[in-house]
Amino acid sequence: MLPPIQRDYLLSPAVIPADTRATVRICPRFSHAAFPPADRLTVELIPVDGLSKEGYLSSSAGALSSFSLLKDGTLEVTGFFAGEQEHTLLVKFPKNNAERVLSFSLYSLSRDLFSLFPYKGDLHLHSNRSDGTEAPEYLPARCREVGYDFMAVTDHRLYDPSREAIRFWKEYAPPVTILPGEEVQLADEYLHTLSLGAAFGIHRWAEEHPVPFENELDSIRGEFRKASLPFDPEPLVRAEWVFRKIREAGGVSVFSHPCWRREKNKIHEGLLRALLRQSGFDALEVFSGHGHDGWLANSLQELLYHGMEPDRRPAPVSASDAHGTSGLSQCFRWNYTIVFASSPSVEHLVSAIRKKLCVAVEAHEEAYPRITGEMRLVRYGGFLMKNYFPYHDFLAGAEGAAMHRILAGAPSPAPTPDPVLSSGKNDSENYRKQFFRRG
Repeated sequence: MLPPIQRDYLLSPAVIPADTRATVRICPRFSHAAFPPADRLTVELIPVDGLSKEGYLSSSAGALSSFSLLKDGTLEVTGFFAGEQEHTLLVKFPKNNAERVLSFSLYSLSRDLFSLFPYKGDLHLHSNRSDGTEAPEYLPARCREVGYDFMAVTDHRLYDPSREAIRFWKEYAPPVTILPGEEVQLADEYLHTLSLGAAFGIHRWAEEHPVPFENELDSIRGEFRKASLPFDPEPLVRAEWVFRKIREAGGVSVFSHPCWRREKNKIHEGLLRALLRQSGFDALEVFSGHGHDGWLANSLQELLYHGMEPDRRPAPVSASDAHGTSGLSQCFRWNYTIVFASSPSVEHLVSAIRKKLCVAVEAHEEAYPRITGEMRLVRYGGFLMKNYFPYHDFLAGAEGAAMHRILAGAPSPAPTPDPVLSSGKNDSENYRKQFFRRG
């Protein structure tokens, strides 16, 4: 359910360059949300971290802001937004013999992050081409239905199902990016790596090039020959080959569910520690789709991530590992990654993950969400989860429904345009432009 403040008002822009004086607009969406006359309004701007143009203020201090009420009922507020932090904008007026207070949230960002946009999605999904229950082309529609901007079909040892989904949706220009992917299992039965955005399938390459494959493994074995390990190093050698081959293919590698456990840990402690020391992968699945019984595994994975040296930490990601998008046991909708990129293209998403510009989110329906990553990204990501994504997801749901209508009519001789999915005209894209209004 949408928070009333987001349902009734449009705040634009809600994200502002740090250390600038800016004007924001608050537009009532409905007549019942209209502001009273300007002489009955008081507007106060409060820096959440206490940092103002003059320095740090006491925790309760705010500043009255200049404002004007336009003829169309839009409230314009001008203020100085110091530093990288959240700001609370209070609009107060008397109503029914009491004071009504409307609280809006804004965020000021340093230029490097201000130039990027947030996109969220699920990077680990299985179709019925391996052990999932739904067709590859069905999964993007389900992802958009719950508000995702990107997704990846990552079937076991299979790259083609992801390309199948991409081919199906290519002519419709859907508002969800489909990354080519697969779950690679060449290192060990239980040591799995996601390949995302690669130009070719890793398993298929190994099968079609057996001699080069063995030669490349031998080269890596030579690198590990002097290492004194209390276990067979072959899984470590093969894992390193997988990481390098994914990078060669232009993709990013994600070490999946490192603390996967049932009767015992699926990856023994010695191998796990060696992989973390080697850190040849680009990203770590901090929150995995273990289901209700996986809370301990996810807690351990989060500790593993934070236990690594900051400069050696991989990108943090969260994914459902869903083998179907229905049923509570699948974790679909619960685990997702927010990526900060210049666009939702495969190239830009892969580049952003490689640069660690992402946060991992675990948001079970019956618990408060948790978010992991670099501190400034976590703070900004939390703001977006409260103030941007709820309305974004509401609008994206209609686009997901439009994709379902297309699926229900397939196969058809030619793509049928859907007005909800018209390129550049869909409501979620318009909302993004208003929320992050760039001059």
